[in-house]
Amino acid sequence: MNASQPQNLGPLIEALAWYDENSRQARAERIAWASSLYANPGIIAGAVVPLHLMEEARVCFVNGQYMAVVLSATSVIEHLLVEALEAKSLKCNGSLAASVEAARAAKLFPEPLLTGIDQLRVLRNPLVHRGANVGDRSLSERYRKHQVHPTTLLEGDAQFALKVLYEFFNSLLRSA
Repeated sequence: MNASQPQNLGPLIEALAWYDENSRQARAERIAWASSLYANPGIIAGAVVPLHLMEEARVCFVNGQYMAVVLSATSVIEHLLVEALEAKSLKCNGSLAASVEAARAAKLFPEPLLTGIDQLRVLRNPLVHRGANVGDRSLSERYRKHQVHPTTLLEGDAQFALKVLYEFFNSLLRSA
């Protein structure tokens, strides 16, 4: 431990113990829900970044970091979708929207899955592009419209993101 770190961690350890005890039930419920989406087939070989991002999306969901889930899941899908397009010698301009359209034109994946990916992209955009034509899709506007706590909206977004992520990943495993 270096000199700039606090020496007495006792109060912090106590706070972490309190948090762990008081969040355990909700985390267990999120683990059970997320586990229902994906049956791990064992060893999977693939690019390091998307595989690690996929695990981070799951861990973030369990820990209630819902925006991070949306960002991580969308990033995994973007990586793997571009890889799938390149494997078929198909080109796109690099944006997720263009990748979805290229996959749609080539009929690489079922239309409902591509629609889900596109909906996820729309959920993600207000989180990564400040004011970039997000209109009523921003969290603030959605809160005002639905009168639901932002955390509840974000949890729903995170669940949707994981569903689309695992559906896409499973479709890639089936086609391999």
